[in-house]
Amino acid sequence: MHDVGLRRSKHRESAVGEVEAWIEVKVAGARILTSEELARYAARSPVCGWRIPITLRIGRRFLDLIILPEFPRMAPRVALVEVGMDPNATPHVEEDGVLCLLDDMSSVADDDPLRVTQHVLESAQSLLERFSGGDVDAEFRREYLTYWARDSSKGAAPVFSLLRAAEGTRGIVAWAGRNIVLVAENEEDADHWLRHRFRDLDEKLVFVAGALFWMNQELVPSEFPRSRQQVLALSDGDRVGRRSLMEAAKACPSELFIVLGCNSGDAVCFTSVSLRRPPHLGHGFRPGERWRKFFAFGSAPARRHVLRIDGPWIHGRGKDERHSRLAKTSVIIIGCGSVGAPTAIALANAGVGSLTLIDPQVLESANVGRHPLGVADVGSYKSKALRNRLLSKLPHMTDVVEHHEGWQEIFSKNPRLFESADLVLSATGVWAEEGALNEWHVGSGRKIPVLYGWTEAHAVAGHAVVIKGSGGCLRCGTNSVGVRRFRVSDWPDGLERLKAEPGCGGLFQPYGPVELMSTIGLVAEMALDALLDDGQSKSSFHRVWSAREARIREFGGSWTSDWRKTVGDNERGSQTRELEWEARSTCRECQ
Repeated sequence: MHDVGLRRSKHRESAVGEVEAWIEVKVAGARILTSEELARYAARSPVCGWRIPITLRIGRRFLDLIILPEFPRMAPRVALVEVGMDPNATPHVEEDGVLCLLDDMSSVADDDPLRVTQHVLESAQSLLERFSGGDVDAEFRREYLTYWARDSSKGAAPVFSLLRAAEGTRGIVAWAGRNIVLVAENEEDADHWLRHRFRDLDEKLVFVAGALFWMNQELVPSEFPRSRQQVLALSDGDRVGRRSLMEAAKACPSELFIVLGCNSGDAVCFTSVSLRRPPHLGHGFRPGERWRKFFAFGSAPARRHVLRIDGPWIHGRGKDERHSRLAKTSVIIIGCGSVGAPTAIALANAGVGSLTLIDPQVLESANVGRHPLGVADVGSYKSKALRNRLLSKLPHMTDVVEHHEGWQEIFSKNPRLFESADLVLSATGVWAEEGALNEWHVGSGRKIPVLYGWTEAHAVAGHAVVIKGSGGCLRCGTNSVGVRRFRVSDWPDGLERLKAEPGCGGLFQPYGPVELMSTIGLVAEMALDALLDDGQSKSSFHRVWSAREARIREFGGSWTSDWRKTVGDNERGSQTRELEWEARSTCRECQ
C-alpha cells in the first residue's frame, strides 16, 4: 500500500511539473498561490495552485487553477477570484468560487495532464464569457433546485413531500416532528405514511393546514423570498393561491409550511418556505385581519429544501411508466425464505403496491447468511420481520400484510384474498404445499397467474414457472412424487441430498447468497412480466437459469442431457433460456 502511495505521489509531481513549466512559459502574469489563498479551498485539500489572468468582454479577471490530491486522475479545479463575490450572481459557481465545469465522476486522460489542464481553463473562460453580459436567468432557472438548496436557511430541516406531481395551487396538510417535516395532499396520505415509517406511533397525529402555490416558472436567486411580504407577493394575481395562504395562515398554530411548485424542464419540482406564527397575533386584531398581520410581522421565512418521497419519484424519478400500473397491483408471496424474501424486496423496490407475505417459520441464525433479514430478527417470524423492513423502507406502499401461518390455513379463512390477487408467487419448493396450491389453481379455473420459483442442488440452477389459463399446470412438469421432470443438473448418488444439522429434522442445502442472486433475479423478473403483460400471454411458460458447467463440476455434478440439448456446447458462461411449459395428456390435475 505504501508503494502505491509513492507511485501516485511521483505521478502527480511529474504532472504538476509539466503544468508548471507550461504556465511559466506560456501564461503571462500568472503566479503561484500563497498558502493563505489556498486556504479558501481548504475543504478540497488543495496541493498547489496558480492565479491566472484572463480577459473578458467586461474586462480583466483572475482565475485560480487548483491542483487536487487526485491529480492527474482528477482534473484541476478552476475558481473565479472576486473580492466579496456573491456566488449567486453568476451561474455554475460554487460557494467557494469554484466553477462547475466537470463533475467529480468525470473521466480524464491522466496520461496527458497538460491537455486536461488547458481544456478546463478554456472551458472556464468560455463559461464566463457566455455570462459576462448579465443574461444569466435562464441558467439559474435550469438549475433552480441546486441554487435553492444552496441558499436554504441554515439549520432548517428539509421537507419530505408526498405531494402529487400535478400542476395547480391548492391547500395541503403538514406534520412537523422533532427532525422531520412532512407535507401531503391530505391527512389520510400523511397518516398512512407516518404509521408505516414509524411503527411505534400510536397516538392521534395532529396535522396543520398548508398551501401549495403553483408558479409559472422557476425563481432565480434574486427572487428567492427573504421576507414575509415577498412570500405573500408570490400569490399576487392568483385568487386561489391567495385564498389558500389566507386560510392556512388563519389556522396556523405555530408554523405555516408553504410549498412552491413549478415545471422545470420535463419534470415537476418543489421548494418550500415556512413562517413561524408571530407572537400575540390574536391580541387586538379582528379575526378577518389576522392573516394579513401574519404576513406583516414576525421573523423572516425559512427557505427549505424539499425531498420528494412519493411513489412515482421513489420508483424511477417520475420517469418509469410502469409504476402507475405496478402501484395498483397486489401480490401474494408464499414462503419468505432465501428466495421468497429477496424477491419480495425486489418487487417492492420495483413499485408493486401491495404484498401479502405468508410464512409460518421463524428466522433461524443459520439462515442469516443467505437471507435479507439479520441477526436482530432471529427468533421473529420471517413474514412479520420482512413486513416491518419493507414498510420502514417504503412507507408509501399501499400495504404489506403478513401471516405467520400456512397458506392453506389463510385460504380457509379468506379465500377471497387469493381470488382477488393479481399474482400468487410460491417460493417454498415443497411439493406438499405447491401441489395443493396447484390443485386450487386448476380447480378455480386458473383465472390469475401463479408463479413458482425454486433452485436446484447447490443453487447451480434456478427455475421460474408461471402457470396461466392455458398450457400446462404445475403437475404437468412434475412426476408422481413432485420431482421436476426438467432439470439442469445431474448428480451422483448423495451429492444433491439435503445435509443434516445436529438434532432431529434439521435439513438444509449448502449454498450461499451469491449463487442465489441469479435465481432471485429470474423469479422477480418473471413476476414483473406476469403483472405487466396485460393478458397478452395466456399460456404457461418456463424460464431456466444455469451456472456454467464448470461450476457444477466443482460440486461433483454435471449438466443433464436435456439441458445440453437445450444449450448445445456453450459450456463457458451462465445462461438463461425460456421454454414452453406444456400440458401433458396424462396429467390427472388439468386434463
